[in-house]
Amino acid sequence: MKKIGFLLLILFLLKVPAHAYEFGLNFHGFSYHPDRTNSEGERFHEWNPGIGARLILSESRRHVWLAEGGIYSNSTGHASKYAGGGYRFRLPAGFEAGPTLVLYQSPDQNSGKTFLAPLLVFSFRYKRTLFHVVPAPRYKNVNRNAVVGFYATVNLWKSNR
Repeated sequence: MKKIGFLLLILFLLKVPAHAYEFGLNFHGFSYHPDRTNSEGERFHEWNPGIGARLILSESRRHVWLAEGGIYSNSTGHASKYAGGGYRFRLPAGFEAGPTLVLYQSPDQNSGKTFLAPLLVFSFRYKRTLFHVVPAPRYKNVNRNAVVGFYATVNLWKSNR
């Protein structure tokens, strides 16, 4: 199953650049946990460095369709990986909001098994940089601790369409 998903992702990424509008790098950085410690009483690491990529597939004055993926050090110090796509509705003053659906894998969530995670992402654009806020609520045994993640995207390339 993992090989098929990886192959589909590679094929998707090879096809997409012909239609891409904007490409940027994601820089992961911080998280906030309302529960300051995990179930063993250990404090969460709220510095979460990592890197990823974001590709705008289609955009208009009000709508953005995108794909992104990456890897970062999660709040327990393990590597978390994600790949997926999303939609953003452009709001006034550089704000955007919308759903993202990602394949997510981490040894700390869902017993280490890859799963599909629906997330709501809030963003603010300042020139070539976007700042993102991603709340992830506690959910059964999939995500045992609520968290709010913070990362930035620096856009490196934009087509002239």
